[in-house]
Amino acid sequence: MKKLILCFTTILLCSCTVLQESFIQTNDYVDLKMCNADFWIKKIPQPNKVILTPKNIEKLNSEIINTPSTKTVNLLNFPEIFNATEKKNKMLEYFKFLDETDDSFDNSTDINDTSSDLTENKLPLFFYEETFIDKDFFLNLRENISNIDVSGDINISYGICVNRTNMKFMPVDEIITDDPEDPEFDVYMSSVVDINEPVIVFFSSANKKHLWIQAYDCSGWVKAEDIAICKDRNEWLNAQNFKDFLLVTGEKIFLETSSISPNTSRKMITMGTKLPLILPSELPEKINYRSPAYNYIVRLPIRMPDGSFATLPAQIPMNRDVHIGYLKCTRANIITQAFKLLGNRYGWGGMLDSIDCSLLIQDIYKCFGVNLPRNTTWQAQIPARVITDINKMPTWRKKIIFNSMQAADILQLPGHTMIYLGKTATHY
Repeated sequence: MKKLILCFTTILLCSCTVLQESFIQTNDYVDLKMCNADFWIKKIPQPNKVILTPKNIEKLNSEIINTPSTKTVNLLNFPEIFNATEKKNKMLEYFKFLDETDDSFDNSTDINDTSSDLTENKLPLFFYEETFIDKDFFLNLRENISNIDVSGDINISYGICVNRTNMKFMPVDEIITDDPEDPEFDVYMSSVVDINEPVIVFFSSANKKHLWIQAYDCSGWVKAEDIAICKDRNEWLNAQNFKDFLLVTGEKIFLETSSISPNTSRKMITMGTKLPLILPSELPEKINYRSPAYNYIVRLPIRMPDGSFATLPAQIPMNRDVHIGYLKCTRANIITQAFKLLGNRYGWGGMLDSIDCSLLIQDIYKCFGVNLPRNTTWQAQIPARVITDINKMPTWRKKIIFNSMQAADILQLPGHTMIYLGKTATHY
């Protein structure tokens, strides 16, 4: 009987492997066994050796933020007063083409002619849902900025992000594309801001739907509903001052569905997000009529009806892919985190609730407490050994470069970045 059970199990496992190989497509020279983190981790000498200690990481973060070309910002030292007129006028420079266009524009441009990035009337060749965008769209967009009721020197405000939110170059929610056959590439998309991230708030758009903000790694327009405004700097600082926190180590997690707590129901929280933990001794017997047993309880930031900042206790089941505190920065952990993102769709700038290449790198390293710059150009400026353009190198030179690398190193190409895994018998 034992032999029969063993035989049946072997057949079942073999059948599963055949089925998986039949339905999963891989790239050239890649088979399914390579799609597992352990395949690469086993090749690493001392894969669990710490390569960056907390002190190393603190030093690296300091060096990054003090390197101007990384475009990262120390929000704690941000000037409390800024010139709103200058910032607004800088934004309005984008719309200079409107003063040069023909008022008789009739929206008859051939959408199949993509030989130029401007129409004959000098309008950007942009589309929304395959429809060519006319002059009125840009006029309304300019008005939404020019009519902002601020001028001269004003004080910044302090905010906390309450939903993962898209950051854009313009205060517009629609996906604006430069190719009608690529409707999921937003030309105005810049980045994303994660839940519980602190931000500096400059001002709102004229229609009050968007805020111009500064995060530590980028600035742009976000939905006003996704930012809670702190009453003062002290409240903002206290919101960031926590010792024990829960780190999301999965690609993303979702909070439980609730019919009575819209602020928590199905809330999406992505890799690298930190939320302060509440000790069991500080908890009520029930939270939203539920027992807190077998859950981590965190303080979740929320935006009150008047836009102000508050927190509420939220339950994260212990079965979620989370960790108390940062992960140890080892090559095994870096590769493990990377493979949790394998197969996810590409999302330019982080749109579509997804990630692009530089955000992948950034989110992985957030799990270790490393605050990397936002895009590939800025990441290439970090004070570390950087390997960038190998495209033009001869093969022998590329081999020298790859042989000098270790698994989990960051490899950069012009406009692209990735995690180096290692090599097989024939390929890197």
